[in-house]
Amino acid sequence: MTDPKKSNPQIEAEENKINSLVSASNSSPANHPSTSVNLNDDLVFPVQSTLLEPGSVAPDFNFILTTGVNIYLSQLCERSPVLINFIKGTWCPFCTAHLANLRKWQQSISRRNVTMLALSNEDVQVLRTWSQENRIDYLFGQVVDKAIFKKYGIDIENQEFPAPATFLVEKNMKVRLSYMGKRNDQLKDKIHSETESV
Repeated sequence: MTDPKKSNPQIEAEENKINSLVSASNSSPANHPSTSVNLNDDLVFPVQSTLLEPGSVAPDFNFILTTGVNIYLSQLCERSPVLINFIKGTWCPFCTAHLANLRKWQQSISRRNVTMLALSNEDVQVLRTWSQENRIDYLFGQVVDKAIFKKYGIDIENQEFPAPATFLVEKNMKVRLSYMGKRNDQLKDKIHSETESV
């Protein structure tokens, strides 16, 4: 497989598509301390690792977008901060309900120059079909290597899929906010607060 970090016409074409979704800032990342807090609910998932904390450097990884392009998180962060939403899969009713809610979140955070990204390790063909049927207007993709779940602290014992989790990653790849568990109004309010200053 061709290294997705290398320049090629397919990547360049996809970057143009991404730029149409992402209002990239030409300014440098804001120089401010992390004010994030961990808002974790009581978990029902037997996670095996420690959740990646605010202030940590986000491990880089690649994923396949529903458009078919293999891209790295760092490539998106070059354009704007990224709000990553890990889900178990489109087979999970709680996850699909959250994916629907992300459309509302997208309307507010896109005005703040933040890219919305939903990720699963479910097959990208399944994700593509689901996103077309549900008219998803944010980035959606398949994680290539599930080992990244452990690096983010969201790997579930004896399961192939990750625990539901949300991370706000700044342009310098620093984690601004980390959350694992049921997405709720408290998380939404925190995201709105944090994205005002990234």
